[in-house]
Amino acid sequence: MDNTILIFMLAHLICDFITQTDAIIKKKNNYDTSFLSNMGLIEHVIHHVVVTVVLLTVFNELTWITLLCLLIIAILHYVIDHFKSSYSEVIIGKSIHKHEFIDKLLGKRSIHFLTDQFMHIAIIYVVLFVFNKVAALPVIITKTFEVIMEDIPLSLTTSILLISILVVLLTFTSSVLIAELLQDLKQQKNTAKDEIASTLVKSDDDLFFQNHYAQLEKLNKNVSIERTWEKKDSSNGKESMTMEFQQFNEMDDNSAGKYIGILERLLIGLFIATGAYQGLIVIAALKTLTRFKQFEDKNFAEYYLIGTFLSILCALVIGLLIRSIWFTV
Repeated sequence: MDNTILIFMLAHLICDFITQTDAIIKKKNNYDTSFLSNMGLIEHVIHHVVVTVVLLTVFNELTWITLLCLLIIAILHYVIDHFKSSYSEVIIGKSIHKHEFIDKLLGKRSIHFLTDQFMHIAIIYVVLFVFNKVAALPVIITKTFEVIMEDIPLSLTTSILLISILVVLLTFTSSVLIAELLQDLKQQKNTAKDEIASTLVKSDDDLFFQNHYAQLEKLNKNVSIERTWEKKDSSNGKESMTMEFQQFNEMDDNSAGKYIGILERLLIGLFIATGAYQGLIVIAALKTLTRFKQFEDKNFAEYYLIGTFLSILCALVIGLLIRSIWFTV
């Protein structure tokens, strides 16, 4: 199996999901419109170059050809991330309130995430293929099928790289994907309510509330907004209506929950890989006990269950893959 592409993929995953901190992401998204002025993106690409060079050195794959491949991949990575930072939120914002099938897809953060990752991996493959550092895709598929069906042993280096890639996917990558999927579900659930409330706000004569609503839209935080409308009738009675809705301006920032999910999937994957299935019962019990009181909130319970099922599904699939690689060494 081609180890060079595995090295590049591992470096990509490490830099996109581990070394890319919230501070770097913020700098990437808040920058001047000039193509070369995005300091957050420049820092991110430098991380990619450094980590890839280190891994190529460690696995004895550092050559002038691989360095040239790395330079081309780094430039293309910058271009892709630049356009994603510039246009992704604009596309999501314009598409989220429409009803056509394509517009609904374009309004999904998870679709943008998966498309972005597919483009990066595709570019890594194409560049390495052009420089004869990776086999043709049909050959790779055939070799993979032979390893799975005929139980052909993998080299120690290949096994280490594959397991490392799967561990990053299991922990940090799946954490981001699950968060994006849940964010899409929350946005979809609140879209209709937000549209009604926004229409009422725009037609409201209360300039004080309109000004404050405009300020809330600019915040990089998720906020709940409540507005009460009151009208007097001829019999001195009153009619009132209260509207509460949520403005989603960023993903929920819950570092503790994120790392709990990472540890949970890591443990599930470990138990699956080692065949210690009884450990799954302990994890399920502990997780339920810590969140038992919050199950009274229906919305929380729904998102909790969806997130938990997605997390367990990722852990089961990747855990089984790690187990299969483990036993082919």
